[in-house]
Amino acid sequence: MTRGAYMVQWIETERGWGQRNDGVFYYLTEDQAEKDTEEIVKKMREYEAKIFGRVTPEEYSFPQPPVFVEVDENLYKEIKKSGRVSKDRHEKLKKSIA
Repeated sequence: MTRGAYMVQWIETERGWGQRNDGVFYYLTEDQAEKDTEEIVKKMREYEAKIFGRVTPEEYSFPQPPVFVEVDENLYKEIKKSGRVSKDRHEKLKKSIA
């Protein structure tokens, strides 16, 4: 059975190197994805301000808007149990089940 979840992709920008994928998180609701992402960004920016002051860091990450995607039953159950799941965590879970 296929279910749905909200995926938030993170992008890393590094001076001189450009952009690259910096991870993916899955959530059950769009509201949960937005709230969690806002909190993560707030903490990251507070940390960066403390370390770098007003200078733009050499590298930083930012989220893309949540996108509704189909997920398999195992991923759906893991998201429901944990609240959010990173792509890497789900890949490790799949390998341990196989």
